[in-house]
Amino acid sequence: MGVLQNQYVKYLLTGVLIFVGISGGIYVGYALTGGQKGRFQSEDISPDQGGHDPQPFVTEGDIVPTLPCVLPDSTPSDIKSIIGSGRAVILFSHPGCQPCKDLIEYWRAQVRPNIKKPILFVIAIDYSNWPYEGDLNGLGEVVLVRYDRYEAKRLYNIITMPTLFGIDKGGRIKVVQAQFPGNLSREFMRFLRD
Repeated sequence: MGVLQNQYVKYLLTGVLIFVGISGGIYVGYALTGGQKGRFQSEDISPDQGGHDPQPFVTEGDIVPTLPCVLPDSTPSDIKSIIGSGRAVILFSHPGCQPCKDLIEYWRAQVRPNIKKPILFVIAIDYSNWPYEGDLNGLGEVVLVRYDRYEAKRLYNIITMPTLFGIDKGGRIKVVQAQFPGNLSREFMRFLRD
């Protein structure tokens, strides 16, 4: 009888361990997706090395979410109002972020001189990193704004810096680029040329 009891206990413990392992995996997966199937929200991940994958939630074709912000003169506003009915690029940046600085320099040297149509360049800096002391000369028509990073994460799912959004005249997001690997994606360059 002792052998059968040991065998039974072994099977029971194996079953419990399998159940706990599966339950733990489901719980972790659910927590990382914020309870939404296929929506990965962890702040600990970044897009792949290519850096051209759009972040989830706000995607191409969506209307620009209304993100409250503050202009340098402390006037409250929102991103949607600032853009209005013109084409725009929104750059979510952080002053201590080297790829963000590289992107701004790339915009100044490589992109801005080749843009034929008017486009507004909105540089959004988190409240905690104000005032912005970067050089805005040579960037074209620029609006600098302060924003709340938690609200931006909620509305735009900003999980990595820099993140760029190309906005058309209708206020729709045409292209998204997360990270800056040294150049803009073909899709982003096509948006800027069109």
